[in-house]
Amino acid sequence: MAQLNLISWNVNGLRALWSKDFLDTFRRLSPDVMAIQETKLQEPQLTDEMRHVEGYASYWSFCTVKKGYSGVGVYSRVPPVRVREGIGIPRYDDEGRVLELDFGDFIFFNVYFPNGQMSEERLRYKLDFYRDFFAYLDPLKSAGKSLVIAGDYNSAHNAIDLKNPKTNRTNLPWSQSLGSVLRPYQSMSLWQTTRSSGMPYCSIQNTTIFAAAESCASV
Repeated sequence: MAQLNLISWNVNGLRALWSKDFLDTFRRLSPDVMAIQETKLQEPQLTDEMRHVEGYASYWSFCTVKKGYSGVGVYSRVPPVRVREGIGIPRYDDEGRVLELDFGDFIFFNVYFPNGQMSEERLRYKLDFYRDFFAYLDPLKSAGKSLVIAGDYNSAHNAIDLKNPKTNRTNLPWSQSLGSVLRPYQSMSLWQTTRSSGMPYCSIQNTTIFAAAESCASV
């Protein structure tokens, strides 16, 4: 497969961003695959204009348990072989957190990881999600599949990803325990390139994992 432009973007409400500069930015970036998180859409709120961007097919997962919450989408001008919504666990899938697109040469995941800062219950939910999502990936990884895991991780991978790591050492979204979960999936090439290119605090990971902040990331 030819080199692809893969972009991940936390839009923090697609309807609001759509009325501003989403399409202009989208066209300027010219992605082959664009993963967006935190769309905050229910399915009836997805307009035809949002669904049908010229030259792209779109795929969506909506939160069905809370309005204006979570949700992910993918725009792709490369036809996937297969698309799956969720990982087969309703407590996560009902919040619209995962889209899986199989492109044959690699499997692309768009994931909006839970925040976990609202309560102890949500923190437990976050940690459970990490455990179960990466357990879902393990058979694919063991089978030699190439995985691209894009999204908003709601976590900093290492201390270098935080402006003030010392004051956040005991706090989520950064902790050494979460870093240890991500590390087995890390490929170093883009990670090193990104750090050396003047982006020390953005959680853009690497060729296997890259995450979106409030701005766009591309590999």
